[in-house]
Amino acid sequence: MAGPYDIRNATPERVVGGGGVTGNGLLSNLNPDEMRRLEQLYQQQNSEPTQDPEKKNIFQKIGSRLSDPTVLAGLAAAFDSVTATPNAGLQKRYSDMVTLDKLQKQGNQTSEYLRSQGQDEIAAMVEANPSMAQELLKAYATNKFKAADTYSSKIVGSVQVDPESGQQYVIEFDPNTNTSVRKDIEGAISQTPFAKIEMEADAAAKQADRQAAQEYGQELFGTFNYIDKNIDNLQRIGDLSSEGARTGFFTKYLPAFDENTVELRQIANKMGIDIINSATFGALSATELRLALSTAFDQNLSGQSLQDYVGRKVKAQRKLRNELLDQSRTLMSGRMTLSEFADDIAKQDAEAREIASYDFASDGVTQMQWDSMNLNQRKAYIQAGQD
Repeated sequence: MAGPYDIRNATPERVVGGGGVTGNGLLSNLNPDEMRRLEQLYQQQNSEPTQDPEKKNIFQKIGSRLSDPTVLAGLAAAFDSVTATPNAGLQKRYSDMVTLDKLQKQGNQTSEYLRSQGQDEIAAMVEANPSMAQELLKAYATNKFKAADTYSSKIVGSVQVDPESGQQYVIEFDPNTNTSVRKDIEGAISQTPFAKIEMEADAAAKQADRQAAQEYGQELFGTFNYIDKNIDNLQRIGDLSSEGARTGFFTKYLPAFDENTVELRQIANKMGIDIINSATFGALSATELRLALSTAFDQNLSGQSLQDYVGRKVKAQRKLRNELLDQSRTLMSGRMTLSEFADDIAKQDAEAREIASYDFASDGVTQMQWDSMNLNQRKAYIQAGQD
């Protein structure tokens, strides 16, 4: 009795999975003459008598079936289908395994037939890619029964990609010699699996770097808000001092007798507490606490000295505020990574050091004039002198 993969007594229809000329087999696209000639070849090939393989008992047959992964998957899917909540993924997996198993069996039968005809190269192509079995077998059968004329080569299958070089190619079948060769598509290069993995890793790293930039931008924006509030507090202290709030080395130890002085002291203390909250401190002594509270604003100052101090402090903090706002907006935009931001800062530092070493006095520029320029203005001034 012939086994399922024995082609010596098989019909052309069974070699390709059944279906005949009009069925669903791989030879469904052959015309009647080609089919009849292929059957003749089978009759010649199978003229020798064959022996039935050793018969198996029922337990051997059951054991053989239960060793088949597809059978096991089918049993699992069958049991799952009667549960209250069938697993769609399990059902699909079984369906895919059945389809793949059928395709593999058809490919094995086709490959075995081709090898019996001396077509080892075509058989190897079918074994490597069973989905090409129909086209390769049809191309072979068509050439087998054609008259000895010259025919053009035919592309079989779809475009393939070399996993090492990424070169795209096709398989070209020559019906005149019954050979198939690889033909590279000139200039067609695709990503190799390794290059794709590298690209995905780079993209993930860049995304993480961009996320880090956005988080740092949020931190800078928080500092911007703190400085913005500080500027408002300093300006209010200046206004309160002009309106009669009392400050000074001795006065700060005396009780406050007017609203302006009370408010000024509250603002100064609040600014000191903000500084403490913005950093990590251990247990502070009374002296350390007073020092921390006086860091934001020194109540020893009074009169014009206080006004001058407030004016300088506000001017400096506005510059810092504006710089922090620009940096936080850039970082939170999502268009820059933290690495790129660090590179920009390093470049700006190098330019600042170069500008700091410039001898502006030799050009007749005073220190006050030089200090009134920002970084970009100094850079433009130096560049104009070089041009």
